[in-house]
Amino acid sequence: MNLRLKKSLVLIFIMFVIGNLFAQEEKLKNVFDRENKKYPSSLERYYLKKSITRTMAPQVLEDILDVDKYIVGPGDGFQIYLWGEIENQLDVAINPQGSLIIPSVGEVDLHDLTLAQAKLKIQGEISKNYLSNEISINLVTLKKFRIYLAGEIELPGTYFVQASDRVSDVLEIANGVTDWADGTRIEILDKSGEKLIVDLSVFYLDGVKEQNPYLNAGDVIYVPSIDVTRGYVIVEGNAEIASSLRTETQFSVSSLLGVYALKENEKLYDFLRRVGALSRKSDLENVIVVRDSLEIHLDLLEQEKEFISFQLKDQDRIVITPM
Repeated sequence: MNLRLKKSLVLIFIMFVIGNLFAQEEKLKNVFDRENKKYPSSLERYYLKKSITRTMAPQVLEDILDVDKYIVGPGDGFQIYLWGEIENQLDVAINPQGSLIIPSVGEVDLHDLTLAQAKLKIQGEISKNYLSNEISINLVTLKKFRIYLAGEIELPGTYFVQASDRVSDVLEIANGVTDWADGTRIEILDKSGEKLIVDLSVFYLDGVKEQNPYLNAGDVIYVPSIDVTRGYVIVEGNAEIASSLRTETQFSVSSLLGVYALKENEKLYDFLRRVGALSRKSDLENVIVVRDSLEIHLDLLEQEKEFISFQLKDQDRIVITPM
């Protein structure tokens, strides 16, 4: 074998070894990337799990968006179509400063505007540069923002929601409220300092959406504890029967037994209905109210008027027995 051939074989061998080394390094790099321990604990992944919206499309609406009430803000995305001498499609989003940057038009300040006002302003600014064009402006992506849960919450903290989410949505994501929560006096504190108090039980019971309002950026939702100085009642009875009466949507309380905040001038029938005690599994012919060591027996079936009008008092004890 001549010297030239030997040199060629050695060169080929060296190139083969170097190629294998690079391949092994790349393979190890890919493995390390896949198994990077930082990823499962990253804030991005953590917040993604806590996000209200978990579908491919971020718009989860219960009705057509009201353009005269919806306030646009950072993260809202628009599609702008131009027809005429110049045809174009622009996909733009409001930046953190509250402005829309439109190519060949410039910056459009949309701070604190309703969707209807924002569309008019965008159209007016575009019309200055595109005199002969027809313009179509559509909101295609809803913003997401932070809100905060505090008080008697199973999983308190920061959550990301969108403008179409209500109080009940975020409480559901947070695993509901604790057993000692007073769901009749939930406080919503907005970023201006104004406080709104809602009774979520009215929404769960009668579907009154005014008691389950939409959320806004920076809202703090505070669920207070039961305040025994404001009036309370105690429900007693069979735990196995009671636990079967509670639906998962009502405050995540495991059973009916326990202490409850008493509403002002609340009647027995309204209270039992609010806490989910009216059931075919309960003996409604023999509901007992213990007041000052005196037992008052009431029959819902035979004494309907008396039962419905019976006024509860602070520290009453209600005994519910199974059938």
